[in-house]
Amino acid sequence: MDWGDYQTWLEDNEKSLKKEKEVNGLEITLAYLPSELLTYQHLQTDGAAFSQQDYDSIYSKYRCGLTFDLVLQAPKNDPNYSNLIYYNISSQEEYTSRVYYLNFQASDILTLEVNDQLYIPVLTQFTGYQELGNELRIRMVFSPDVYHCGDWKIDWRELQVVFKDPFWDVGTNRFSFDKHIISDKPKLII
Repeated sequence: MDWGDYQTWLEDNEKSLKKEKEVNGLEITLAYLPSELLTYQHLQTDGAAFSQQDYDSIYSKYRCGLTFDLVLQAPKNDPNYSNLIYYNISSQEEYTSRVYYLNFQASDILTLEVNDQLYIPVLTQFTGYQELGNELRIRMVFSPDVYHCGDWKIDWRELQVVFKDPFWDVGTNRFSFDKHIISDKPKLII
């Protein structure tokens, strides 16, 4: 399908691609980012035209991972969460420790479960704190041994991404994604 039709598919399936919940006034969103979307966004960064061959080359790198974005957000006027990055922090050392943890140890708090098998991310990236929107973002990529670059080697109905909150008092949160949204997504043709 071409890019216009793919955008329509993304919009039509937004509720399946993005899971949201609110816990103690903190909005937690987890979005599945299909490899086709990531490839297209990657190629759009410099604004130059690209061919199907260019697309296929980049896609071959993205298709072997399952990518998700975790976003934590709260209103700036929330009495508890007015600044998420500084929540429950009383010193510069604690702040430095939190930022280090989010940058280099986020895999300790994020896991993928498929058929009761647990997988840790192969890559996590704390993309930062956005003060204006009072939101934190963490991107994670999983590459479970049962997922061979888009070809599942097991039968499964849903997968769950689990976020075990270490800082914001919202506990353990599970986000479920149905098989059809992960396995039956359309192919993008440039």
